[in-house]
Amino acid sequence: MNLEMNKDNLVNIFTKKSGLNEPQASTILTEVIQYVGKQLAGNSNTGGIENIMSVLSNLRGLNADHSLVKQVLEKTDIKDSHQVTQYTQQAVDLIKQEADTKPKEVESVFDSFLGDMGDGGTKVTKTGLFQKLGHLFYK
Repeated sequence: MNLEMNKDNLVNIFTKKSGLNEPQASTILTEVIQYVGKQLAGNSNTGGIENIMSVLSNLRGLNADHSLVKQVLEKTDIKDSHQVTQYTQQAVDLIKQEADTKPKEVESVFDSFLGDMGDGGTKVTKTGLFQKLGHLFYK
């Protein structure tokens, strides 16, 4: 199977749907992916699309007080917390939508992106996700 989905594909889709510029869209998607990874590591989940979707599903009804929205607000040049909340929710919804239709591809985006954040490994396996991410968030 050819897994053509990657983070750049998601950024391009998100840029078109949201009207954001590419750096803003990339930053927001990166923050969402990192947040999901942190949640998986914190809950000792082992990855996989089911667990990714579970974390994403818990990100309904975001508001300006949510830690993910606060992270995005700090990392982007968008200073309106209402706008940041809307864009962050759009990013979450986009990833969920893509995961519904292309689960293996979206899982590979998380695997490769989160693997790149780790110790140089290229793949985060379902059984190694917690070990790979644990040192990033719990030093």
